Amino acid sequence: MEPTSLSASMQKTPHSARTPTAPHQESLKAAAESPGVSLKCVVTGDSCCDKYQFVRAATNGISSPEYVPTVYENYNIDMDWRGKRVRLGIWDTTGQEDYDRLRPLSYLQADVVFVLFSIIDRTSFDNVRLKWIPEIHHFAPGVHKILVGVKKGLRGDAQVLEELGSRKMSPVMPHEGFDLAKAIKAFSYIECDADSMENVSKPFDEVGATVFDDVYGVLKFV
Repeated sequence: MEPTSLSASMQKTPHSARTPTAPHQESLKAAAESPGVSLKCVVTGDSCCDKYQFVRAATNGISSPEYVPTVYENYNIDMDWRGKRVRLGIWDTTGQEDYDRLRPLSYLQADVVFVLFSIIDRTSFDNVRLKWIPEIHHFAPGVHKILVGVKKGLRGDAQVLEELGSRKMSPVMPHEGFDLAKAIKAFSYIECDADSMENVSKPFDEVGATVFDDVYGVLKFV
């Protein structure tokens, strides 16, 4: 797989300007002859997964420890894939139960979904199978998924391990993530850490392979 180049800036789209722009297979084929392609990526998962920090770290190269509550946040980033310019629209959704009836709107015309869980929170891990995958299958059947384990850097943190141990819990281990990815038929499983910036851009690198090389094999950009 060829590396993906992310733009240095992240553009935040106002709520009033947000309209689904991601094409389906027919329009993607037509777009193969155009200078660029637009894709839609939805980021979902429990609130403890710090989705805002993940997106900001990946697109701006900035670690953001502060929590910013969201309902929908839409960002555009530019990528280069096989010499083609790709505009990736990223929809950061809320995991709060209060918005369970509103959040499904974000799945409309999605090309790929990042399903996040926290490596140090087994409830968020279990909810991938119990909540997020059923929701995705219902509102975006057939969409490709990338499973992302966040907060990798805290897996070996002494204070975190002590706190988890007091509740007779433990961090999610890599093999568990890979097993879950296989069970939910995710395209890949990636672990990352927004604080240290480790692997934060890798899920976005996978988008080209997921959408172009796997789903739309007809689009061989050379």
